[in-house]
Amino acid sequence: TYTDLFKDLGKLIGILRQTYLLGKGKSESSGTITGATQANPVVITSNGHGLKHGDRIRIDGVGGMTELNGKNFVVGNPTTNTFELLGVDGTGYGAYTSGGVWVLEAAAPDLKNGLDEVVTLLSASNSSKTLNGTYDVFVQARSQTEDLCEQLSNLIETRLMEDKILEELDGVDTGSTVEEVLLELYRDMENQSKSVERTQVTIGSPSYASWNKGNGKVLTTAKLDGYSQVIEGGEANLLYKGKDSELAFSDSLVLVCSADESSDNLPEGEESFQVTGTEREGGNFHWNADNASGVDTEISTLNKETLIAGKDFESFNANSPTSWTVVSGTPGTHIIQETTLANLYRGNSCLKFTGDGTLAKIEIEQELLMSSLNAGRRYCMGVALRADSGVLSGDFKLLLVDENGNSVAEDVESSSGTQGVEISAASLPTTWTLHHFFFNLPSDLGKFSKVKVVLRWENTPTNGKSLWIDSLALGPVNWVNGIGLVALAGSNAWIRGDRITVQVTNSEGGLFQWYFRNRYRFQLPSSDTPTFSDGLVAG
Repeated sequence: TYTDLFKDLGKLIGILRQTYLLGKGKSESSGTITGATQANPVVITSNGHGLKHGDRIRIDGVGGMTELNGKNFVVGNPTTNTFELLGVDGTGYGAYTSGGVWVLEAAAPDLKNGLDEVVTLLSASNSSKTLNGTYDVFVQARSQTEDLCEQLSNLIETRLMEDKILEELDGVDTGSTVEEVLLELYRDMENQSKSVERTQVTIGSPSYASWNKGNGKVLTTAKLDGYSQVIEGGEANLLYKGKDSELAFSDSLVLVCSADESSDNLPEGEESFQVTGTEREGGNFHWNADNASGVDTEISTLNKETLIAGKDFESFNANSPTSWTVVSGTPGTHIIQETTLANLYRGNSCLKFTGDGTLAKIEIEQELLMSSLNAGRRYCMGVALRADSGVLSGDFKLLLVDENGNSVAEDVESSSGTQGVEISAASLPTTWTLHHFFFNLPSDLGKFSKVKVVLRWENTPTNGKSLWIDSLALGPVNWVNGIGLVALAGSNAWIRGDRITVQVTNSEGGLFQWYFRNRYRFQLPSSDTPTFSDGLVAG
């Protein structure tokens, strides 16, 4: 049933894709890759490819030689079944194992490129009346391709919702919504190890405007959770947890500080940001749909979250930080309230650990309120650190643990470490530095009686050397355009107008994924060696 379903969907999506590209001003063909050499240049095997010297192609889904995926190449010296990638030295690449698709994009002169030529000619002749009429025809043609795409999409949904498909899926019937059917389709495909071609979402490093006053950080993640609606118009999916997002639209996301301490009386470090992307026009298959996220939302810094009490270490009782439990170390000797201005990150005090060369570890912990945590949700924890120079021993750890001291953080992405923030003595920063880790809470969170935040300096910290800790923050990820965003406060506060740009790119390599994202804001189980390749769409 699955084979027949995806063959039929592939044919319909193939027609829809070509129609969509016509409105976009492009046409497209593709082919399957069966080999790639570790040579200079790389030689691709693709039987009966039909490509010409100089054609420009994109490659995705290659197993082994993954360096090729998501990139554009120029075809050289084609034979019937092979072609070179001009200028590409593959001698240091991984060995090809399986899979892969190339996609050729070529101009469609009867629409966008043809119009550009007409515009140039008529503008030079000052024939504005004729030019305006030509443009109206062009807009009408594009509108017609979008309407046709929607009609084809309705046919695809009809095929997806057929009785014989519903009978194969548990928990759905003829009264189920398409969203319910998609969730069960996902579950069933995973259970049967079925997959489609993977699409690659790449998030660029945040770019900070030169005029910014704030020196905090914007952090990103493409690792999904099982709790959140990760893209507007989509649905939460428990089975997304730990998967890489393939849902994002290519776009530049711009964060602008929209409320701060001096103008809006917000607490310092708890500023707000307006996040915007390119405005979407038309429907799911508008000609510019792939490059417009439509994002327009507001987020606050992670430091505004209140899951941790006493997170800024402004309040102490006899050198013991308020709301924290001392596990190891003596307040006043190993655990100290630091108030010397030159040693502070932000605020009026911070936490200081000082080693004596004999105590094995200095540690404090705080138990979190279980009812404030969400099973399967993605969170971020951040902290500012600095240490004396010359620390010879003493490794720092910021962890989230259960009642037995075992980590509960899953699907971790960390600035340093595998279970949290974990920094060896030799790597401790000697100037204030922000560190963080993203993590998902377990889906079976209810089995734990406690979840605790632990700050630990272990392995016998060096005598007379100190480690300063401040600006601890813990909260859920903000989901924007299929990716997670977090803003952290720095030692200098963000102010209105501070600006950060994040570039998001979707390779659009998986054409089944492309369709299900555009229509339903949904992704299917995927693989570099899929059960249902994009060759079904191309066919």
